Amino acid sequence: MQRIFYIIPMNTILDQNAKDIRKALHDYPSILEHHSNVVLEDEKEDKRHRRLTERWDSDIILTSLVQFLDALFQGGNSKARRMHRLTHSVLIFDEIQALPKKCRGLFREAVKFLVCYCHCTVLLCTATQPNLRLKARELVPDPGALYQRLKRVEYLPQLQQRTYQDAADDIAAMVCEKRSVLTIVNTKPAAWHVYEGVFQRLNASGYCFTEIQQGLSDEELKARAKACPPGEVLCVHLSTLMCPMHRKEVLRWVKAWLNERKLVCCVSTALIEAGINVSFPVVVRSLAGIPSIIQAAGRCNRNFEWELGQVYLWNLADEELGSLPDIRKGKDFTQSLLGNGTLAYRLDSLEIVDAYFKKERSDSQTQEEENYPYPDWKTDLVTMLSDNRDCTKSGQPLPKGLSKWLLQSFRAAGEAFHVIDQQTKPVLVPYGKGAELIQMLESNHTMQEEIACLKQAQLYSVNLFDQIYDRLAREGALRPLGETGVVALQAENYNASGGVSTEPKELELLTY
Repeated sequence: MQRIFYIIPMNTILDQNAKDIRKALHDYPSILEHHSNVVLEDEKEDKRHRRLTERWDSDIILTSLVQFLDALFQGGNSKARRMHRLTHSVLIFDEIQALPKKCRGLFREAVKFLVCYCHCTVLLCTATQPNLRLKARELVPDPGALYQRLKRVEYLPQLQQRTYQDAADDIAAMVCEKRSVLTIVNTKPAAWHVYEGVFQRLNASGYCFTEIQQGLSDEELKARAKACPPGEVLCVHLSTLMCPMHRKEVLRWVKAWLNERKLVCCVSTALIEAGINVSFPVVVRSLAGIPSIIQAAGRCNRNFEWELGQVYLWNLADEELGSLPDIRKGKDFTQSLLGNGTLAYRLDSLEIVDAYFKKERSDSQTQEEENYPYPDWKTDLVTMLSDNRDCTKSGQPLPKGLSKWLLQSFRAAGEAFHVIDQQTKPVLVPYGKGAELIQMLESNHTMQEEIACLKQAQLYSVNLFDQIYDRLAREGALRPLGETGVVALQAENYNASGGVSTEPKELELLTY
């Protein structure tokens, strides 16, 4: 094999695991990271990195699932130029359960092509293997036995409906018992309301709160965690209303506090549930699909620090899932499998994962969605890139002068394909170095300085839906930065706990 690809859906995990891989391989020289969190301030290194990412010309390439799928399916030549590098490679797909449902059909055909014709070896890695209908074999001799050997938690379903206030009361009570708690919910409103409730209750109970300071070295952070008194708690909230660097810094503090066995309460959307190296004695998961629950449990007693961790399953009555059909269906499937909650022990088995995906496969809407629907032509991308029967059944004659033609609608499919539907606008926020970047882009600068700033700006930007963006613009909270095309957020509209300030009605429309 000529190279190894390590491909993962979430940049947060990619950034974390890249450091671990480099450390394990003693900084092997031919490792390429290709994702949006890579920022190189040295111009020579940046040019070299750009050339390598354009060609994927390294022995080991660590990249995102978006970059991989774009190279195969998105329109334009620049990304397709990398595709030939996939031949004769080992392709490791980590956390494959996070593959977007609409991309499953395209992914399945791509894997078959890469294995059969490009001589690749493909590994699909996850604790909750989805049924992708691929001809594959299990590398672990006895997966069921491994599940039992790695049993680290007990599942405690409490499926009666509870309000955000009820949840906040119960979480605060656990913290008051000197137990660190991670709470993972399905929506931004749930995360913020529960966090606010917990904060108020802990404050009323006499707790002091750790204030996160930016810019501390790892050694300084460790010393700060060691010095944390018993009556102090690190109480934090995480969602994508915070810029990537903000979330990264919060996670750094959470890890430091947990390593020193200090008290932590974290309320987060699902962005933390897969792959993040944190270990809490207690995890609370708002009811969702079985894979999400098991992935969340991976943040509990991760390294066997305790005899048995506790994973609570709660049914939040206030959580609106109307605009999140996948999560709503997953929740319904889970409730039907768990029944009244007495079968929670099955969550430690492969059988319930299989049962969940069988139930999902039997859903007709899921089957249609997996092939990436293209409503404009009443067809889907898998069909458009194969026999294209919906577009060619009219039996039109061959264009004059051509003896053969391609049936596939490559251009239309390439234009339609997006791993993530971006209906948002990026805004540069004044968090940490973000404030310096705003100042730099507002002042006189060279083109070279501007390019460097724009690359770094990705780590300090938040993608906002039109409703929030337009409201902030009307209120004068957004300002364009010269001719750069960048829009910056005013400092008073970004806070250390929740990120971009939103109104209650706007928050209710947001997912994680």
